[in-house]
Amino acid sequence: MPFEIVCGNCGETLYWGMELLSPREVLKMKRGICYRCGAKLSTDYTFEILRCEAYTPSIKRISVKHREIDESE
Repeated sequence: MPFEIVCGNCGETLYWGMELLSPREVLKMKRGICYRCGAKLSTDYTFEILRCEAYTPSIKRISVKHREIDESE
């Protein structure tokens, strides 16, 4: 199950991954600020557990158009 840590001010994802990191580790990685909104991050946080549907990546079809080749070329 993946874990996500987001900025409480703007909602920017600060960490997303399969390994649960402590908020202090994330603060160290981000140097104590949110790079998107500039808010100062602190260890005063709340947990919110959300059950999400299974992640399925969107698959895009690649359309290849075949060009008829003239035999005179």
